[in-house]
Amino acid sequence: MRYKKTILAVAATAALTTSLPTFAIGDSAVLAPLINLTTAAVNGTTAAITTGFTTVGQYLMRIENTMSANSAKVANQIAEANQNQVERNIDIERSKQASQVERSTRMPLDPCANASRGLSDPNFDRINPGFRGANGSPFGPRGSGGGGGGGGGRPSSGSSSMDKAIAIARNDEFAPPIEVQAVMAQRGACEAYASGKVRAQSCTWAGSSPSVSSGLPDADIRASTIFDGAQTVADQGKISLSFNEKQLAAATAYVRNLSAPVQLRDLAKIETQTDEGRRYLALRDSYQARVDLAMRPVEEWVSNRTKYAATIPILKAMQEGGGAAAKYLSQHLPQAAPDWQSKGISLHHLQYLDAARRYDNPEWLKEIGAADEATLQREQLLISAQMASLMSKNLMAAEKTNALLGAVYQASLNKDFMPELAAQHKRATSTR
Repeated sequence: MRYKKTILAVAATAALTTSLPTFAIGDSAVLAPLINLTTAAVNGTTAAITTGFTTVGQYLMRIENTMSANSAKVANQIAEANQNQVERNIDIERSKQASQVERSTRMPLDPCANASRGLSDPNFDRINPGFRGANGSPFGPRGSGGGGGGGGGRPSSGSSSMDKAIAIARNDEFAPPIEVQAVMAQRGACEAYASGKVRAQSCTWAGSSPSVSSGLPDADIRASTIFDGAQTVADQGKISLSFNEKQLAAATAYVRNLSAPVQLRDLAKIETQTDEGRRYLALRDSYQARVDLAMRPVEEWVSNRTKYAATIPILKAMQEGGGAAAKYLSQHLPQAAPDWQSKGISLHHLQYLDAARRYDNPEWLKEIGAADEATLQREQLLISAQMASLMSKNLMAAEKTNALLGAVYQASLNKDFMPELAAQHKRATSTR
């Protein structure tokens, strides 16, 4: 616009300052045609210049309009870019705030909230550490050959006589005559566990020394041996959730007294080759199947008190996570399971810690009292997951109880009905 005004001003000035030349009157006749031609030429030139100025002005206006449009477009693009940058800054700030909130509400690493499951062993939920045969477990399959007394077998009671009596009861060794077994079991009980005035004196009269070599008085005849763990004299009344080797040996001795304190002598080779011998073997298998079913809950209970190495990474992760759980473990584990870093703890013990690190832990109460809503919701979710796991286990336990009740009823049915059925069978077959 500035250029157009300048050019118009120059043109106007030129037009105003242009004057016709002055000639003498006498020469008008001669000069008139020339003057007319000159005037026409000047007028034509002036018109051409005016037209040129008009065209230039139009071009200048087009350029100005184009420049104005481009300026508006550039301004819009700049504004849009600024808006995008603002939005990016807002997103970055929101991400920072979300990260800060997540860090401030993060609970310490606490795999114990899912303690019934393993972090390292894919078979954690499927393998009971107490039922692994002859590798030191208390209750492997009967007849697996995992006798006690060291050498990689089951835990030793401290008495070779008691260890052998347990191996015979579990069909890990051939049973000698009943009289030999009775002497063996009596000697082993006196050497390893017999205590108290009456029992100790009886052992002395029987020719055995009541030395309590296991350090666990009367552990082979006390129910607390399997429920609370056999204890020394100084620790009577305490409860062990993870049994040590001596406690496991005492538990196997107690289970032997429950299930098969004395076994019938195993048949010799020549005896098994007779019809009566074969019938005896069939009846013995049926009897032992019933004994195994009857003792399964007790043996499984004790096995759930067996230390399990797969719990070690769980406990280490809990301690590394910090917070209330780590503080609780630092106080509990050194006393309850001093060898947990090498042998772990039992499944019962791990489940106990899963619950006790909350309700039995003052530090957790303080932590929850100061927690925000997000932390409380996360903790509630973990507790709900734990409850779902426990409900699943309770359902399986109830179904197992139903199976055991069915076996009890079947045994009663055999006792009450089988004699009559056998008698009728005999009458039926005698008519041929």
